[in-house]
Amino acid sequence: MQVFFIHPLMAQQTPLLSHYYYNPYLINPAMAGQLKETRAFLFYRQQWAGMPGAPQTQALTVDGPLSDTRFGLGLNINNDLTNIVGRFSAMLSSSYLVRLTEDQDLSFGLSLGILRNDIKFDKIRGDLTDAGLLLNAENRTVFDGNAGLSYRFKKLRIGFASEQLFNKSITYSNAADFRGVSYSLVRHYLVSAQYPFQLNENWELTPLLVLREAQGLPAQLDVNATLKYKDIGWTNVVYRHQSGVAMALGFNVGDRFMISYNYELPTSDLRTATSGSHEVMLGMRFLKKNSGGSSSKSINSKMLDEFRRDNSAQYERLDEIQQRNETLNQELVAYKKIIDEQNSEIEKLKKSMGTVDEELKLTIDQLKVDLQREGSFDKTFNYYLIIGAVRTLPDAKAFQKIIRRETRIKPEIIQNDNQTWYFVYSDQLKSVSEARQKIKELDSNNIRPYIIGNPWVYKSRKNTKEQ
Repeated sequence: MQVFFIHPLMAQQTPLLSHYYYNPYLINPAMAGQLKETRAFLFYRQQWAGMPGAPQTQALTVDGPLSDTRFGLGLNINNDLTNIVGRFSAMLSSSYLVRLTEDQDLSFGLSLGILRNDIKFDKIRGDLTDAGLLLNAENRTVFDGNAGLSYRFKKLRIGFASEQLFNKSITYSNAADFRGVSYSLVRHYLVSAQYPFQLNENWELTPLLVLREAQGLPAQLDVNATLKYKDIGWTNVVYRHQSGVAMALGFNVGDRFMISYNYELPTSDLRTATSGSHEVMLGMRFLKKNSGGSSSKSINSKMLDEFRRDNSAQYERLDEIQQRNETLNQELVAYKKIIDEQNSEIEKLKKSMGTVDEELKLTIDQLKVDLQREGSFDKTFNYYLIIGAVRTLPDAKAFQKIIRRETRIKPEIIQNDNQTWYFVYSDQLKSVSEARQKIKELDSNNIRPYIIGNPWVYKSRKNTKEQ
């Protein structure tokens, strides 16, 4: 019997970009084209500068309205490299705005596209002569998607978004020694709320709260504020709970171009290993031509006034959940050690079973209950669904441990009536129909690869106390 084990790795997944307060489409597909102008942005981020293997991210987004309809379209391309893990994604987005009342609207958004994940095993520092390591740079491409909602009531905007909707698992395997690595794409969630305050004719302050969560990790709260001066420039400050503080400064260059720089300083133990994180944003507006002869500047001002009246020029932000400070290389070494120990257990159990294989077949033929002929169970017997049989108690416990570790079954151990075999069973049965149903469940749940032979039913006479 050959068993192939795959163990998932935990590492930073979706790219981290801090300019979501200015470009809400970065983190919520419901905002694609909903600001009523077509815009393109380029981003570059160097996270944790000075730390080997720290994340580097490049991104391109383009979004805008579809003519004068309530539909918006967008394109989001990301390229990210963290240690030995590379990630490239390209997503097409569509959004739709529903007017609920004069003061309320709700927009829906969906992004679909491809995600290519690379693990550069050839960069691992280790014993490259070990056949257990995958030595090549491997890449896999999967279909993925994001979804979002954005609700506005007057000046208040509340958003919800989810990334990596389909929870894909990407497997890198070494067929030579039945080992592999599984990279699981966990789902990320975001809830945000913001409200702009017009301080005076020139200044506007927008507080923004963001609660972020990923499967298997604690939630994290971001508190930030953006202070804007006319249509000239802005500054943004943010406190990320138990993670870091950041500040950004940006300007509009003429009517078409925007530029911004963000600096982030960690407040965790990372501050001893890095000088901080740097991010640059370059943006461009695609202004409509004026058929009536007025300047593009007046058109842009009119559009901005309309945005203020509709309260639709508010920005949401999403930041990547930062993983623990362990590096991916350390995780790979730890998982390799676990795989080696488990393979050793399997090989030992296979050798023990091989010496009694024929005798076990004869025993099963003599003891198993024929479910085709058995109309009902005799109440003077106990009935068990057997998934393995061995000669010694240590082997039985080893098999029990493997099943509990690799499946959801919690098996127990009994001895046959003449105490010559140890049987590992998954369920104690009450009826023939239950026995048939439990056997079907073993097949449907992909548990059969871990079971010794075929599952069968054993009956043992109850003792006086049980009766």
